[in-house]
Amino acid sequence: MSNLSAIGFAVSSEDDLRRTVGAALERAAPPPDLGASAAHYLWFRDASGAALAVRLDAGKEIECITPFFAAPDGGTRWRVHTSAPHLDRECLHCSGADCDVLDPSSGEMYTRTALQFLFFEPYQAWLADERTFEVVVVGFASSLSLCATPDDLERAQAALFGDAEPGVPREPGKPMRLADQAFLPHGMFGAEGELGARARALLTGNVESVTLARNEITGSRFVHTRVRTLGGPIDIVAPADAVEVPERATLVVADCWLVGRPVEAPPPKTGFFRSILGRA
Repeated sequence: MSNLSAIGFAVSSEDDLRRTVGAALERAAPPPDLGASAAHYLWFRDASGAALAVRLDAGKEIECITPFFAAPDGGTRWRVHTSAPHLDRECLHCSGADCDVLDPSSGEMYTRTALQFLFFEPYQAWLADERTFEVVVVGFASSLSLCATPDDLERAQAALFGDAEPGVPREPGKPMRLADQAFLPHGMFGAEGELGARARALLTGNVESVTLARNEITGSRFVHTRVRTLGGPIDIVAPADAVEVPERATLVVADCWLVGRPVEAPPPKTGFFRSILGRA
């Protein structure tokens, strides 16, 4: 699955990609909550929630495109703690941060994961200071199994980790199995300089809802499921033709690329003299 096809932007060639993205950008506008940085971006979102953030260079040419899913209810939020930005070695705009995912009530850490930021540059200096904040998180599934029963979840995990040998006593952890709500940030185990690989996690969880949405630009359908996993709820998207949707899904196992957008607007840019003299 491609990340774009997970929100219905299924393309088969570069020409097809240009036409499709071009049609979306005709309906795009600068994101209003980015302040002075908005002039460098375009933001597209349709009624299905399919969204694109486009970074423009000085000549107003496309420099980078990041897909997103903007749920009508505001999406799924995590409380995270960061201490520094994590830069992508090839594209600054694909950067993000390594995050401690916190219990919103107690502040205790559930897990850690990298997140690629939807709009990175406006937050780059902000991320240089240690801080705790809320972030809207979306998972773009490279694989997604919606399961109706615990037996279905077992079969889905067997496809990932292997079956137990018949008649052989099962040793703890062999073959590997995840609990009903688990979060394994496997991208952090090796991918250092590429956020697209670092911001990846394998997760299981309880299904709260499943929706079949239609991208307004392409007409292609995609699956949106909201899942309760370790760390909190998360919206996950995937192409409809790559996912079997049971009549009543209760459990899920998914391998996801994670994109985040801080709820708090980025700080205003401060000019040299303004930083010295302060506000008039």
